[in-house]
Amino acid sequence: MTRGAGDAGTQKALLAGGCFWGLQELIRHISPCDLLLIEGFKHESIPKLEVYRGVVGESLLHPQDAHVVAVASDSKVTTTLPQFELDDVKGIANFIVAHVGLQRSRQLS
Repeated sequence: MTRGAGDAGTQKALLAGGCFWGLQELIRHISPCDLLLIEGFKHESIPKLEVYRGVVGESLLHPQDAHVVAVASDSKVTTTLPQFELDDVKGIANFIVAHVGLQRSRQLS
């Protein structure tokens, strides 16, 4: 776990690069927890906050992927979903907490 993640209250981390397990098997190794953030696995049927960088040249997952619930981008994206600047850490964190129905135990500074 990175120092920044630990400072933010992260208690567990699992890195699974090059792993042959599926997402559900990986989740079994880290549960139980209040919130699990997953990077990658973009084709899984799970709620997603899409991180989009226009300069990469790839198309958005949204609107073809109905599991995308918000977009964070370096440019304006045409969508009715909540949209955030890539560096809007507080806005993204508040959205995630509200979306999954958690209560904040501490405020971001």
